[in-house]
Amino acid sequence: MISKASISQLRHQMLHSLVESENPTVYAMAGIPASGKSTFVATAQASGEFPVSAFVLNPDLVMTALPEYQKVAREEGLVAAFDMYEMPARELAYELFAEAVEQQVDIIKDMASARQENYEMLQALKRKGYRLYMFYIAVEPDEAIRRSAARPGRHTPVELIRERSHSLKLLLPEYRGLVDEFHTFDNNDQKRPYRRIM
Repeated sequence: MISKASISQLRHQMLHSLVESENPTVYAMAGIPASGKSTFVATAQASGEFPVSAFVLNPDLVMTALPEYQKVAREEGLVAAFDMYEMPARELAYELFAEAVEQQVDIIKDMASARQENYEMLQALKRKGYRLYMFYIAVEPDEAIRRSAARPGRHTPVELIRERSHSLKLLLPEYRGLVDEFHTFDNNDQKRPYRRIM
């Protein structure tokens, strides 16, 4: 489904400028879809809070960067493109992530962190010597659904948002016990975005 040319292009784009870190760190986002995680990451990188040279693990960015995804989105719509490329893009993102970890580079995990496998991934990184900093962006599911519907260029099923909200609530206490630092931001009010709670 994903051409070798697309894989090669993304590998070069995402891995070629990475630099080994003396103190490898994971900046792990947590929050349901459309909570504002990627905007938070972009702002944190621009301000220097997150390293610009880090590998960014975000399967959605991989998916939307694929020419194949863009073609299906134009011809058949965003729902069809999502259905066709969500899983292959996730697999490719994880392959690139594994290569980045082998290089001992800083990682920005720009994902919901709402599944048990995400928790296990962070456990494994901690065993490899990574420091773990988590940034939880709290948004109510109904607000995320409203924002998701207004986002151009990609589709997120409503049921996925609700499912991720439920599973993330169950995992948050586990993350607090695992990570070196845990930060919470309320992003329900777009007039007062990313209000620090703890």
